[in-house]
This record gives sequence, structure tokens and C-alpha cells, in this order.
Amino acid sequence: MINRAYPDLHDHLAALERAGLLRTIKEPVCKDTEMHPLVRWQFRGGIPEQDRKAFLFTNIHDAKGRKYELPVVIGALAATPAIYAIGMGVGLDAIGDAWNRAIANPVPPVVVNAPRLLTANWVFFPEQKYHFGRLSEQKGFSEEMVPKDRTVLMVEIPFARREIQVMDRKRLLTETIAQLREVGVLKPKHKILDQFVAFDEAIYPKYDLTWKEKLDRILAYTDSLPGLYLNGRHGLFCYNNMDHSMEMGVMLADHIASRAKISSWRKAREHFYEYRIVD
Repeated sequence: MINRAYPDLHDHLAALERAGLLRTIKEPVCKDTEMHPLVRWQFRGGIPEQDRKAFLFTNIHDAKGRKYELPVVIGALAATPAIYAIGMGVGLDAIGDAWNRAIANPVPPVVVNAPRLLTANWVFFPEQKYHFGRLSEQKGFSEEMVPKDRTVLMVEIPFARREIQVMDRKRLLTETIAQLREVGVLKPKHKILDQFVAFDEAIYPKYDLTWKEKLDRILAYTDSLPGLYLNGRHGLFCYNNMDHSMEMGVMLADHIASRAKISSWRKAREHFYEYRIVD
């Protein structure tokens, strides 16, 4: 048994259940037509934020009747601030401080002497024994971001884990590289050319006193172009959580499918700026 100082997904779901924040659905549910609409109701149906839950589906089939053995959990990361706080292992009033510590102590990426390391844009590691939870490669977004003969590997490590917060940065980097070799991402032939820390304050929308006025002028123009819709964090300059982003996408899809006028979309998107952000 692995001795860990942080909870894995099973521990997290158990904690949500103890807190009354997990609803387990044992009845048959179609993943193609029922699963996400069911979860979405709590965001669009007027259920107060404090009453929303994460959903664990254990009896899943598709539209053709094919059954799946693995369960699916939705909303277990950030459906509510309370769920988010449990995942981070802090109280509701400490979420902001935990993020500030993470921003102040970023984990360096590594530059490797290889054209590519990953075959996908994002690779997730749910295993308990690894420090990192997600890997990404800059070339997965654009081949022009890195020289052809090398690549940059971004290693994301959940800073909410207590042992990560107190670990020496050099030791964390050494152990992370060793784990990357263990999982086969870094092979013996690969040489690490450099590692560095990068922090950009403009990754997310940055607000000033005139942001709304400027945004309104831009949207007035784009709304005049038939078939063009701006949406999401950057499209609407609207910072939000994962569940909010899902709702924004669904609402725009519903609007387009209904062939409604642009005026109805203008009214609908004002709701996005009322989102409560938990980080």
C-alpha cells in the first residue's frame, strides 16, 4: 500500500459523500442523451448553489443499448465552492490563499532534445504514486511554438497536496523527472536541456475600470456579423469555472439551434457575468 499525504479520487468521492455533496445514480442512464442533461438541470433549473451536487453514475449505457462497466463522475471537482474546497483540502475561506501559494511556487517545465514526447494534447495521470496529474506539450497546440528538434513538456502538479507545499523545489523537480521516466514519457535517449519557471498574469481575463465599456464596443461590432458568436473566457472576457464554461457552450448551442435573434443571445449571455468564481 502506498503511503500518501493526499487523497486520491476514491478518497475524494468518499469525502464528498460524507459531506452530502455526492449523489449516486444506480438506475440505467444513457450517456448520449441523459447523463449530462441531468447534471445540467441543477445549473439551469434554479437550484441554489449550496444545494448542487456531484453525480456518480454506476449503470451506464449508450443510445444503442451497449453497457459500460466503468462508473462516471461529473461535477466532482468544481460544481460548488464546497466541492472545490474539499478537493483542495482547505476551507472555503482558504481557497484564495491556496491559489496564491501555488502561483508563487510554480513547478518548472522541462526542455527535451526530442521533436515530440506525447501523442495527445493532454495526458492525465490519476495514479496515486505520481506527483503530477496532467501533462501537456506546447507542440500539441502549435508546431511553431518550439524549435523542430526539441520540445517543451509542461508538468502540472496539484499544489493543494500538503507534501508538495512543503517539499523543496529541487527535490520536487528531481522526483518528478524520475517519475516521468518511470511512466515512459522520458526515455533513456532523452536529454533534458533546460528547465525554467514561467508566470504570465494575462493567462486569464484581467479587469480594469473600463473593461466593460471596451468589451461592449467589441461585442456591438461582432454581433453585427451574421453567424459569428464570441463565447467563453476569452471570447466574452468572462472568467469562470469549468461548470460555467460547460453551461456557456450549451446555452450558445441551444441559441443557434433555435435560430433565435441575436438580441436573445445578448440577453442570455449577461447571465454569465453573474457567475460566482470559487478560485
